[in-house]
Amino acid sequence: MPLLRLASSPRAHDLVRVATTAALTSCPADAPRPGWVDAALGGPGGGWAVVRRSPADAGLVSVGVRGDTRDKRWPALVASSDIVELVRPQGVPRSPRPGRAGLRPFLGLKRAGAILDELFPDAWGVTGSLAFELVTGAETARNDSDIDITILAPQPLDRRAAADAAARVLSAAAVPVDLQVETPLGAVALDEWIREAGLHPVALRTIDGPRLVLNPWSLSCR
Repeated sequence: MPLLRLASSPRAHDLVRVATTAALTSCPADAPRPGWVDAALGGPGGGWAVVRRSPADAGLVSVGVRGDTRDKRWPALVASSDIVELVRPQGVPRSPRPGRAGLRPFLGLKRAGAILDELFPDAWGVTGSLAFELVTGAETARNDSDIDITILAPQPLDRRAAADAAARVLSAAAVPVDLQVETPLGAVALDEWIREAGLHPVALRTIDGPRLVLNPWSLSCR
């Protein structure tokens, strides 16, 4: 599994493993630490958290800790110096553990991945519950889980080509797929951008919150 030793700053959707669970503090600082957090960090997920798209002071990283149900999510902060491993979505392994490969989302990921490798080599990756399981081994994916995909796009995509790509991926996966495009300014839902490109503003998720823009590669609303 490709690991980055903090050669570059953590980004939204990266999975990070912290040195100790005590390194994590509530965000905001006065929020209570839920009772399930320590058990979750000490369980199969083994101290892993996901980087959130949220502002943080210099030297700190906004992360989220997963519990064993969807309602258990804890926003926290961790010092960059307390992160010992980092996995980008593009570095998430594709093969689940034996006995898990038959889940519908993992089967869909295998089919869709072949097309994504062809269209966006080295630029796409897995996020969400599938990524967490593939990296940590914790069984967070379910048979009805969506496939969450992020595509790095430092330059604007061609709308028609993107629409064709999305159609091929969705057809191959045969399960729900959430395709997000990561621009230098934030993230946008690929289906929304395809549908509204140049006609109406789309929601761009930035570190400072959502913004309506006509062009996800520019913060202009015109």
